[in-house]
Amino acid sequence: MGAQQPGKWYFSTATLVAGFLCLGPLILPLVWLNPRFTVAKKAFLSAVIIVLSVLLWAVLSRSVKSIGDYYKILDDTLKQSQR
Repeated sequence: MGAQQPGKWYFSTATLVAGFLCLGPLILPLVWLNPRFTVAKKAFLSAVIIVLSVLLWAVLSRSVKSIGDYYKILDDTLKQSQR
């Protein structure tokens, strides 16, 4: 009987999604080594991963800057109230 063997666990879609959420663009080698994907699909997924990584990095950097600005305002407010 021609039963198919299950694929490697690290090529599953869930692993790729979890890997992207944890590692970001460092998951790209697993995308390119995945035998289930065509070259076109690998290129598309790579572009999506890179674009999402850049966007998330931009959001993170703006958030950190904003938090720093809020702490500066809070610090100035506390210094003024102690006078």
